[in-house]
Amino acid sequence: DPVLTELSKWAETIVKLPLARESERLANDLNRFPPEFLLFARAVERLDVNLPNGSDLHYRCVDMGDGKWRLTDLAADASSEWWVAHTPHTPSEAALAEVGETIARREITVSYAAPLDEAQTLGRFWAHFPLQDVTSARGIHNAPWRINDDRTNLLEGVFNEEILEKVAELLVDSLPHLSSSEDPAKHFDYLPARGREAPNFADKFLTEL
Repeated sequence: DPVLTELSKWAETIVKLPLARESERLANDLNRFPPEFLLFARAVERLDVNLPNGSDLHYRCVDMGDGKWRLTDLAADASSEWWVAHTPHTPSEAALAEVGETIARREITVSYAAPLDEAQTLGRFWAHFPLQDVTSARGIHNAPWRINDDRTNLLEGVFNEEILEKVAELLVDSLPHLSSSEDPAKHFDYLPARGREAPNFADKFLTEL
């Protein structure tokens, strides 16, 4: 296998999987791989995605200090700056009773990543990868949420409500870092809207908090 031969010259771990169908869909998914993943994978500085059609992706995430990170799309020569914060959370016994062994840990990490360049797009909930649920609280709210079997949406319950409380704390604690001397009121852009039509229970719960 010429591909494995080349990989074995430098790779520490190689995973080879048989792909019997839908190779085109997989390539499309890889082509849309969210580079913001690197903001939460703190042990990874650079990510290269090599596709058979030659449309390779190259991302790099660099720690700028004081909670700020620069995320660069090397292929497009474009970069963005982010504020990233993490906090530990210890779920209650009632919360752990709702979830399976896969995420039933005594301590989990809840993370918040806020784009410093553009704060107008809707916030997203991530379970290490993007979910379909959005929120008017700008930024990415990443945690090992309790989600549905399709891995697309948050489920209601104590486990997620406790994480949302941590998300609210992270957001409030981050506000002093989200404004600047040029735009001293910019932190208001990250706060959730007070609309009456929340797109999901998590957005409503977070807004109320």
